[in-house]
Amino acid sequence: MEGLAEHAVLDYCGEQYVLKWNHLYHPNVLERIWLNEYKPFMQVKYGNRRHTQLLFGNGLSRPLLGYTIGFYLIDRFRENNEGFSIPSTISTPSEQFIKD
Repeated sequence: MEGLAEHAVLDYCGEQYVLKWNHLYHPNVLERIWLNEYKPFMQVKYGNRRHTQLLFGNGLSRPLLGYTIGFYLIDRFRENNEGFSIPSTISTPSEQFIKD
C-alpha cells in the first residue's frame, strides 16, 4: 500500500514531492530484487523480524528498499492497466498488484 500512497503523491502533488528513494534503482534492478529477495517472502507477517528487514532495509545497505519495491510494483501495475487511477485502485486487493 505504500507504493499506492506514493503514487497518489505523484498524481496529486507532482514529481517533485515523490520521495527520492523511489528513484535510486533502475527498473531492471528492482525487478530482479523483487523476484529474488521479496516475492519469496510475501507470506511473512508484520512483527516478524524479516518483515522489518524487507520494509526498511537490512540495516547495512539499501535503506527503505521495501518502500521502493512497493513504488516499483505500482509503476509496473500502472503500465499494464490502462485507465489506472488512485480512486479506482484503493479497494483493489494487494494481490492484484503483484501478479506476474
